[in-house]
Amino acid sequence: MPSAGGPKGPGKARERCRAPSGKYRADARSAPKTEAIAMVKQVTISNLSDLRKVVAAAGACFEEVGVCDARGAKADAKSILGLMSLDFTRPVQVVCENRRALETVCQALAQ
Repeated sequence: MPSAGGPKGPGKARERCRAPSGKYRADARSAPKTEAIAMVKQVTISNLSDLRKVVAAAGACFEEVGVCDARGAKADAKSILGLMSLDFTRPVQVVCENRRALETVCQALAQ
């Protein structure tokens, strides 16, 4: 008969949290308390062609790149499906922890 704690036995389940570097930490309590500085730039995406440019440029970057709309919804810039769920009637913010990756995405929009 299984124990009351579930299939792994009694005790607390191990928590997982996302570290700023993109790697997972095994235990949220043991994660170092470091703050990453995020670079943010406001851009206007007006059509599907601009959206494809963002996805292609973000896909070429090793770092995580995100997009936030005016309502506060967030999406991964490498996911066209996630980006299509955002509201582009107003300018959006491109967010990244690396200045070079942020500039790469913004330059792709300018072309």
